[in-house]
Amino acid sequence: MAARTIARELAALRYPVREVVVPSASDLDVLVRGVEDRTRIVVPSVLVTFWRSVGGLMFVDLDNYAHVDFWNRIGVSREYCDGVMVAACTREWMNVCVDDIVDAEESDASPTLISLSPDGYHKDNISGGVPYGIGIGEAWLAPWQNFAWCERPVSVLPGAIDLVGYLRTAILECAGFPGLYGDPAFEPIRRHLLRNVRAF
Repeated sequence: MAARTIARELAALRYPVREVVVPSASDLDVLVRGVEDRTRIVVPSVLVTFWRSVGGLMFVDLDNYAHVDFWNRIGVSREYCDGVMVAACTREWMNVCVDDIVDAEESDASPTLISLSPDGYHKDNISGGVPYGIGIGEAWLAPWQNFAWCERPVSVLPGAIDLVGYLRTAILECAGFPGLYGDPAFEPIRRHLLRNVRAF
């Protein structure tokens, strides 16, 4: 898998995130049914398939933000790195997701998003905006919402991007760090991280 290959290269560079690919809970189907029963939403099938085949992805350290020091130390400096993060399906994630949806309903707003990642600022402990996530519903091409490319990679077409399209570009072209894409200081590292990566 491309993310594991990049994770090995990052580990060799002493990048401070040890578990880039995070497993989903073994009772994933039970957790998904629990979210759907408690919130009356349908979790998109593309997300369930991703959780089942990959789990989650975590290219950032949300506990200590050690990845920020890493990039600063090696001279890669952009507004934020926006490392790829898609939460794995765990009991903790399920509780947060249900709370978010219930809060939206209680404020008379229709829930439209399954939150899967903080925004780029929050990931680097700068501030926080609306989270990234996937639109609620059964659509296979449910859009990856609230995300914007800092610098648009060549492979990205105009318009909304779905979860798989986001991951394909963010990993295969941006080496897991869309916020650093286009930074001349990141370019040799990006090429190094991608040298053994196979397309998916």
